[in-house]
Amino acid sequence: MGAIAFFDLPGSTKMMKSDPHMAVPRMILHNAMCRAIIRLNKGTIVKELGDGLMVRFDNAGYAIRCAVRVIKNLQDHGGGVCTKVTVAFGTIWDVRNSSGEPDVYGTPVLVCAGRAFCRRLPARRLCGHWMRVPVCAPSSSARRHGQGKGGCPLRATC
Repeated sequence: MGAIAFFDLPGSTKMMKSDPHMAVPRMILHNAMCRAIIRLNKGTIVKELGDGLMVRFDNAGYAIRCAVRVIKNLQDHGGGVCTKVTVAFGTIWDVRNSSGEPDVYGTPVLVCAGRAFCRRLPARRLCGHWMRVPVCAPSSSARRHGQGKGGCPLRATC
């Protein structure tokens, strides 16, 4: 069992099209601030592409604590830069991809990457007034196909 967290800069694609000179520094700041907190919270960055990071944690507690700290740190020191975070936990396989680079597979990766197998439930407050977390659950068809094993993902934004 482990956890996967995706950190993503909201609106970066639209920003990149309209004002790349503003978008690139915001993406760099977002990723740098995320990386610093991820390292302090026992996370391993699996992939970083543009405005997003996929991170592996040994358990959901580390992932959730890290997500809360990243959001809080960006809110306090990010100069208006924000993040979207999705956390899911379950069985994760550490593998080598076709290029020989480290990668991870498993339902938590699918849930975070595409938010597949999710349906929205009412939002809940977490960690005070500054963060709302909609909780997703596997759809009934995903459960029938054995894809709903593991914990429900958490999505948050600052």
